[in-house]
Formats: sequence, C-alpha cells, structure tokens
Amino acid sequence: LDTVLNIAILKVNGEVPFKISHRISPEDPKIGQAFFTLGIDEGLVLYEEGNLNSAGRNGIGKVKVGGGISGAPLISEKGQILGMIADQPMEENGMTRVIYGSQIKNFVSNWQEQNDMKVELPQRNKLFYSDREDQIAKVSTCIFEIEEKSPTT
Repeated sequence: LDTVLNIAILKVNGEVPFKISHRISPEDPKIGQAFFTLGIDEGLVLYEEGNLNSAGRNGIGKVKVGGGISGAPLISEKGQILGMIADQPMEENGMTRVIYGSQIKNFVSNWQEQNDMKVELPQRNKLFYSDREDQIAKVSTCIFEIEEKSPTT
C-alpha cells in the first residue's frame, strides 16, 4: 500500500477469473493525449473519455473526470494503460490526479523487492487492433469495486 500514490497490490487466492489483455504503456502520456476509462459506482460500469489536461513531473498528471472512478485505468486509443486515476475529483473544476504507468511500474518493482514476491505484468498488448467497443468489453472484465472494511473486534 502506498498512501501517497493511493496504490495497493491485491493478492488473489485461487483462480483469477479474467486474463489481462492490455499492458502498461512504456511512455508517459502527453498533454492532450486521448484516453478512455472505466470504473464502477454502485455496481454500474461507468465509461468516460477525454484528454490529459495536465502533465506533471514525477509521473503524476491531472484529468477532468466525474466521480466514482477512483482507481480506474486510463487507457489509450491503442489499448495501453497510460495510468490510473488516483482520487475522486478534488478540485472545483473536476480535476483529479493521475498516476502514470511509469510510477505504477516503479511501485510494483519496489514492492516485489521488499516482499520477495513476483507480480506478472502483461508484456503484450492484445487490444492494439481492437475497436473501442471490443476494448471496453475486454477491459470491463478486469474492473472491480473494492470496499474498505473496518476490522471487527
């Protein structure tokens, strides 16, 4: 768990019910780059598209999105993961932080070293030649709503 970046690695026990068909982009996104994102709010899949509004330093930028998609991937037109929406919209203009793929890769790499465990990230992008509807269908199988539960005493 990284509370600054708002990223966590979840361990799945048993069989994983899906196969990830998209990889993290080898390059950080640029201002104006088009993306789409999928999230879940109250059990409903939410779709949004837009362009990167602000490219920051150190692998963090900003986009304008609606609520309910914190933790959702930012996916390029070529089906690569550009980053992850880190928070709910916090500013009056609807802007929210995006953690770029390079930061996600660094987090995973550091976590693997600290925990002596391996996380397999996809190396091939199987969404490159897919149209948007097919990309959405494949990505939506990997989107989950996760709730934090308080420990019981």
